Amino acid sequence: MEIALNADSYTTWKKDLVKMLKEFDKLYTKHIKSGYVEMNVIHQSAMKPLLEMMSSNYNLNALENLEKKNSDLPAFRKEALQDKFIQHMTRICDIFRDFG
Repeated sequence: MEIALNADSYTTWKKDLVKMLKEFDKLYTKHIKSGYVEMNVIHQSAMKPLLEMMSSNYNLNALENLEKKNSDLPAFRKEALQDKFIQHMTRICDIFRDFG
């Protein structure tokens, strides 16, 4: 945008600048959505054990809070959620042991 900027050419310059910025924003947004697909797959697979452990911890905590309000819940639910949490936490511990 090499233009001699003065009072007469300012509005034209401003419109051109806005048009160029919109075009850049459109291209940049497209780049963000499509860029680094390979890295996204690696990040998702790396974070999967942690997300599973956090989800099972949340479910177990929600059940324990529900038990405080209502004590006549079936015991198999808590056992199943504890087993899932232990399984996911063990996986996290194995990763730390193997890759420190």
